[in-house]
Amino acid sequence: MARERTRGRFVLVGCGDAKTDEPAEARDLYTSSYFVLKRRYAEAAVPWSRTADRRANTWAVLSAEHGILPARMETAPYDTTIDDLRDVPIDGEPRIELPSGDAITTKLDRWARRVHSGLADWLRRPFRADQEESPCRERVVLAGGDYVDARLL
Repeated sequence: MARERTRGRFVLVGCGDAKTDEPAEARDLYTSSYFVLKRRYAEAAVPWSRTADRRANTWAVLSAEHGILPARMETAPYDTTIDDLRDVPIDGEPRIELPSGDAITTKLDRWARRVHSGLADWLRRPFRADQEESPCRERVVLAGGDYVDARLL
């Protein structure tokens, strides 16, 4: 039981097309009503995740431009979407594979690999539990199908 109490919740919120005109914290950069609703859920879900240590709970933004952004990281506005990365070949990429074992051949593949690595880092970093399995009890993803289908989650 004590082991379960040290495990937290990680909420990943998909970015949005509508953004501020100036750099802002990632949590404030996206201005669509849909993003605001997802942010409200993330902010409410994190502190109420039934864990003893609130440091074991966090949320971040899933960005088409940057991968995983901490909610409080200041970020400049950008226009990149998942569709901008799809089917765009990359040249000179070192031999790196996706977690599935498939070769990285497009910008979307490279983004998916970066997000996968960032997700692994996020799931380890804010948690202090010494466990063989993930210290994250729950992972919640609030993102569109294009993000989830990008071979990473």
